[in-house]
Amino acid sequence: MVVTHHVPCREGAHPDYDGLLTCAFVSDLMPLMAAHPIDLWIWGHTHANLDLRRVRLRMVSNQRGYPEERLPGPEFDPAKVVEVGR
Repeated sequence: MVVTHHVPCREGAHPDYDGLLTCAFVSDLMPLMAAHPIDLWIWGHTHANLDLRRVRLRMVSNQRGYPEERLPGPEFDPAKVVEVGR
C-alpha cells in the first residue's frame, strides 16, 4: 500500500483540473506502479473522489474537501472502508 498527498497518475486527476497547473499536483508514477507489486494507492490534494482498478492495482481517493465545497465526481463517503491484501 502506498499513501501520497499528490495524484500518482493523470488518470487519477479529475478532467475539470486538466491544465497548465496539473503538474503541480499530479506525478507520472505509472512506471513505479508497474515495477512493484503495489495493491493499493491512496491520495488526496485534488478534492475529487475516485475508486478504480487497473489490473492488480486499486487507486482510491475519498476526500472530504473544504466545508461547503462542492466536489466533482462521487461524494465523500465517511464510512468508506478499503481492505488490503484480500
